Amino acid sequence: MALPGHLLEKNESELEDWFLTSSEAPELPVDDLLAVIEDLSSSGNVQRCEDWSEMLQENLVEQGNRLAVIRLLRMRTQWRDDNADLRNLCEKTTTPLFLDRLGKAYLESVSFEGKMKTHEVLRRLEVLAQLAEGKLCHEKTWGFGVIRRVDDFYKKVTVDFVKKSGHEMSFAYAGETLEIISDEHILAMRHRAPDALAEMIKGEPDDVIRITLRSYGPMSVPDLQDFLTEEILGDAEWKSFWDRARKGLKSDPLIEIPTKRNEPVRILTSVKSYGTDWLKTLAQEKDVPAILKLIDELVTAVKTMDEEQESAVARRLNFSVRAAEGKYPGQLVRVMLTAERLGLSEGAEPVPVETIEHSLLEPSTLLKACNGLPVRDVHAFFIHMTARHRQALTDSLQQILFLLPKHVLNEAVEVIQGSEQEPAVWDSIRETLFRRELEAPMLLYLTEHMQFLEAWSLGNTGDVMNNMLMILDKRADDSDSVKHRKLLSAVFDDPAWLQSMLTPMDDRNRRDCMRRVRECRGWDESTRRSAMGKMIKLFPDLQAEAAPKSEEGTHRGRFTSWRSYQERQEQLRVLIEVTIPANSKDIGHARSYGDLRENFEYQTAKDQQGLLMRRKADWERDLAEVRGTDFRGAPAKKVGMGTGVKLSRPDGREDGYWILGEWDRDETLNIISNMSEIAQRLEGAGPNDEVRMPDDGESEKTRIIAVSALSDELAAWVTGKGA
Repeated sequence: MALPGHLLEKNESELEDWFLTSSEAPELPVDDLLAVIEDLSSSGNVQRCEDWSEMLQENLVEQGNRLAVIRLLRMRTQWRDDNADLRNLCEKTTTPLFLDRLGKAYLESVSFEGKMKTHEVLRRLEVLAQLAEGKLCHEKTWGFGVIRRVDDFYKKVTVDFVKKSGHEMSFAYAGETLEIISDEHILAMRHRAPDALAEMIKGEPDDVIRITLRSYGPMSVPDLQDFLTEEILGDAEWKSFWDRARKGLKSDPLIEIPTKRNEPVRILTSVKSYGTDWLKTLAQEKDVPAILKLIDELVTAVKTMDEEQESAVARRLNFSVRAAEGKYPGQLVRVMLTAERLGLSEGAEPVPVETIEHSLLEPSTLLKACNGLPVRDVHAFFIHMTARHRQALTDSLQQILFLLPKHVLNEAVEVIQGSEQEPAVWDSIRETLFRRELEAPMLLYLTEHMQFLEAWSLGNTGDVMNNMLMILDKRADDSDSVKHRKLLSAVFDDPAWLQSMLTPMDDRNRRDCMRRVRECRGWDESTRRSAMGKMIKLFPDLQAEAAPKSEEGTHRGRFTSWRSYQERQEQLRVLIEVTIPANSKDIGHARSYGDLRENFEYQTAKDQQGLLMRRKADWERDLAEVRGTDFRGAPAKKVGMGTGVKLSRPDGREDGYWILGEWDRDETLNIISNMSEIAQRLEGAGPNDEVRMPDDGESEKTRIIAVSALSDELAAWVTGKGA
């Protein structure tokens, strides 16, 4: 309960004079008097609160205003210990006000003699004291209702609820669950003046919000939406209604609409002042996000700052720079954008915007900034930096591109496009996609920008789907992995996207994609069946691949060369014995900075820990599932693991590959993995067969000249004895 406007400007002495005079008046301004006491209690002056309360209480009892007495007693329970003395005081004060038969029934129903908290006893007594025929009420189970009868003999109240007419409730239960509704309540208006409310919804939606807030107090936008769509509007009407209401509320200085959706919308008792006292609050604030929030509030309220306000804001932004520097790059970005927007990079106390810009161009700092920025600020940040440091920004982005979250990738790629680095970036994406090592954020970006596949010859749709399926096939070990899996899975639920991906493939690749979906371990059965069903609907021939094959040779197991197997064992050893312990030290060092909620060094180290632990789990699982081999005895009649293949290209060139196991690759020796796109297109083909390779033209195919066993040089490489 805030002080009314006519009392806000009074100093302490004037307020005391007003209270003493008003509490003796024949007609007590009860709401204002109680507001003064509540305001006094918030200042911590408990003794004065007690003195003033006792004086007001005596006058209220004398006038027989039992509702006001109960409200005052409930306030007193908030700053006094709930002990026997307080309970006796409340019982002694209220009993003389409930001497009639009905009043005694109310007191018996709530009982000061039980174990219930004194504040709750008073709350229930306040509800019962308002029961009367024709009164409007609300109950959590039965909803809106009108009181039909109050029976002091059986100690029951009969209510005609919308959901149940003539429902009887004991006084005890009514005090616990009923809410008495005033005539000004939004539900009262719906009941007594539905046509007027309907007109208000159409013409004055902001007034509907005001009435709702007066009825229920401050409410967040989601809570307003839930209540109004359930009780007043239809779901379909909400968006249009809120858009119109928000416009009217924004121009009302007595309405406070927060920047965050989950914070409450409030009605103020008076226009908020942003003078010396408010600026003193700003000067004392040390939390950077809170400082920025206060500055946004000031700028929104006053539109144009005066000299005192501008100076105070500049000082606090400079403090924020020092507080965020080296620790919280995301906060530093927000400080920089605020200073630039307000024109505070120059003047008597300039905010060092240029210095901040240069610090943010360092790749690791830029990555932390991007990870720590709210989505709404990413676009503004990139516009600002591109206008001043495009070349340097592009250089840094090129180094961290694969580590950026998806919402930042949209902005980063726009910066890179048209720059000197663009071809190198596409080359890097092409190579990583070919190796099937592209991470989820970039894959999600490509699913929404498939035009780049052809424009920059990044690969084909099969490459993208196989990369996605490889990620879905891995175990999710942290919240980011789970989130990415959900997003990737959701893409497969879109028939239009599936058609755009499957149509350019040949039959062999489509069958391979279906097989991978069928065998993917990262999906639950219902999700897998849904994706497979959509694929079969688009290409009915894939039905044959939907059921697991049982023929001999279908499940050949997972193999790699002994050389690669031992290399992976060594990588795991280094990971466990060197890299993970070093990361643990980094976490301990970052923790020493304090305030883990905004500690980006700590968060980055923890993110790195999650990545390392996922890698450890994946490698341990792979080493358990993949077997080392020297490929001796591998059949060489058709292309497969442990074979060499010589090819004749459509342009007349002749080249070839050695196809080994999952982890084998060496460009200098033309060794490729059996999991690569090229190996899978060649698998099962024999001499003189024609196969369309990834870089063949639309009507051209590559011919297989010969298939052979491994050479002596390759046999030595496989066992780790070769170069």
